[in-house]
Amino acid sequence: MKTLITQIWNRRRSNLWLIIELTLVFALVWFMTDYFFVLKYNLSIPNCRNIDNAWQITVGEYPEQAPEYRPEEATATARLENHRRILDRLKNYPGVEAVVSTNYWSLPGSSGVSASGFLNPSDTLKIIYPRMITFDATGDYFRVFGHTTDLGSSQASVRNYDLGGAHPIIICRSVAKALKATVGQTLWKGNSNSAGEWRIVGIIDDTKRFDYRRPDFTVYFPENLDTSNISNAEIAVRLTSSAPAFIDAFRKEMQDNFRFGNYYFKKMTSMKAFAQEVNATYGLPNDIRLRIFLMIFLLVNILLCVTGTFWYRVNKRREETGIRKALGASQLAIRRQFILEGLILLLIAAIPAMLIEANLFNAGLIETMGREELLPETYLPDRPLARFIIVNIISLSAMAAVVAIAIWLPARSAASMQAADALRYE
Repeated sequence: MKTLITQIWNRRRSNLWLIIELTLVFALVWFMTDYFFVLKYNLSIPNCRNIDNAWQITVGEYPEQAPEYRPEEATATARLENHRRILDRLKNYPGVEAVVSTNYWSLPGSSGVSASGFLNPSDTLKIIYPRMITFDATGDYFRVFGHTTDLGSSQASVRNYDLGGAHPIIICRSVAKALKATVGQTLWKGNSNSAGEWRIVGIIDDTKRFDYRRPDFTVYFPENLDTSNISNAEIAVRLTSSAPAFIDAFRKEMQDNFRFGNYYFKKMTSMKAFAQEVNATYGLPNDIRLRIFLMIFLLVNILLCVTGTFWYRVNKRREETGIRKALGASQLAIRRQFILEGLILLLIAAIPAMLIEANLFNAGLIETMGREELLPETYLPDRPLARFIIVNIISLSAMAAVVAIAIWLPARSAASMQAADALRYE
């Protein structure tokens, strides 16, 4: 090792340029690795719901010119009553586990969002804007979409909560943590209590709207159907079986015998397929897709550049290889010397690279996708030191592998030459 260090020092002028190159490359690799680390971490956060057997039931309404249209069924009161009859029919169908009617983009994976500000009266300086999920209080939103409580250990159900009294709400864990709220407390909607006080009757696990994001702040509003909100209602059911024969029989029954006033069965859509489609369309914005593509393209070019540098460096020292072979060095010893030399240079370059990274981190120039200031250090990427160490270990390991491969290929070729052939370079 002492001889190796001496050789590196004797070539310090040429090594200096290589160290500068490795420093810049290491910093760039770290930047890209950090971005992918946060993205991958967000993808790994569980989404505490299960929509495998959940289906959206789309109901059509006959227009006035249709032969089936009935004017007496077009009043607001008749439409409300018919909607309730639809829900009752679905609840009583064999194989339907739960039914719910929702409003205002409240289905999982919905492309729209309804949100409003909430704060804890004990701390009016903190206000959050959670997604608002509105559903009919007579249905069971949580059973339909498989929501959980107690960190996934229990199945959530609307029946477990006392919805009596004015303004009951169920909140998710992240809202409870951000506002330091518990069951039985009240929250203000907006900047004051002018919109009334909303009583927390339950806390359920967090869910994510899109896979690459972190869990969203969410507040659930049980709201009775009435003539003012019936026009926006969307129906969903949870079936007990996912067997194709059962699904086909259920769909046929709805098509043949589903007629309530001017309402008729239009189609049924798998919520899982619907959520996947919306997630593919809206879940990963184009700017993130473009950034990922550019980063991968840049990373490949950087690695090719490093490979080319070391390839040239090893081939240029074939005369040295010949002398070492003439003195009895084995092929393994020659390859090992070149690889160790490259790894030592990489370790030297990593020190100034980490200083650059630390300054970028402290200056706030490194983005943390999905970070919420009201939830400090809830997730690993929000812990600067741990994140810095982990990403640098990953980056150093990746760079070490690239350097080792880049050296091994030409070193293997040079070490396999006969000593006499290699000495001709001298």
